[in-house]
Amino acid sequence: MEIAEIIKFVIDIGITPVLLLVFVKYFIAQDEKRAEQVQEEYRKSQEKAETIEKASKEREQLLLSESQRREELIRSECLEREKLIRRESEKREGILLTNLEKVTATMDKISDSMQ
Repeated sequence: MEIAEIIKFVIDIGITPVLLLVFVKYFIAQDEKRAEQVQEEYRKSQEKAETIEKASKEREQLLLSESQRREELIRSECLEREKLIRRESEKREGILLTNLEKVTATMDKISDSMQ
């Protein structure tokens, strides 16, 4: 359409209905743009949420593996300590038995001398 035809159309119908029609079209177009923007923002927020969830799951797995590694390290250290304590207690037990034998031998000597 040419401008002259548009002006003739506007004059024939009346300016108020034409302006109303123009405003309605304008607001509908703006609403569609806003809906597209909302969809785009929603998509971006979904992607961001998925990224955060993935990062948190990776962090959780890392923490779990570190926790298991620490538990295994603690368990192995406990076993080593237990072995060391057993060896020390066996040594002490051996020393105590040796001392007890010496005391028994001394008591036997004292008993023999007393007789």
